[in-house]
Amino acid sequence: MSILNMLIESLEITLSLTKQLVIKLQYSSKVILLLLFVMHLVACMWIRLGEIYIDGPEGSWLKVEIENDADIGLGYSAYTKYITAFYWVMVTLTTVGYGDIYGYSYQEYIFTMVVEFIGIAFFSFIIGSINNVLFTDENQNMQDLLFERLDIWLVKLDNSRTDKSLSKTLYQRIQTFI
Repeated sequence: MSILNMLIESLEITLSLTKQLVIKLQYSSKVILLLLFVMHLVACMWIRLGEIYIDGPEGSWLKVEIENDADIGLGYSAYTKYITAFYWVMVTLTTVGYGDIYGYSYQEYIFTMVVEFIGIAFFSFIIGSINNVLFTDENQNMQDLLFERLDIWLVKLDNSRTDKSLSKTLYQRIQTFI
């Protein structure tokens, strides 16, 4: 059992959450963790790409950031590289694209375009997942309620006819049709 599942189960017991809400929380937390993992991987690739082409003819995003930080007297550590790369990934994946950090070589431009397309697909998936988590159970519950009302109506209809009852086939056909 994962740590995440144990945490959610302890919240379920402590806060008296329903089983459906726990399932939604588990699914949502897995999607968020997946998003953070993908962002981490892309940030690491962006750093590596900057390191590979730092001495290229066009330079790289990393070279420019190091020079900018040297101009204002800041040191450029591995931590600063990662935070800057993670920020770039967040801005690019969400297709906001502020333009303060960008590539300088054609390899970095191509990588940026790929990340933007991944961002569009990934956030479409996330929005669909959120929609699925929020509205699927309610629609299913509403459908079950309507079928229950249909059954009650058919039974009342059947009981109101004293001369003849509905045949099982007719009952099933009405239910299938509705």
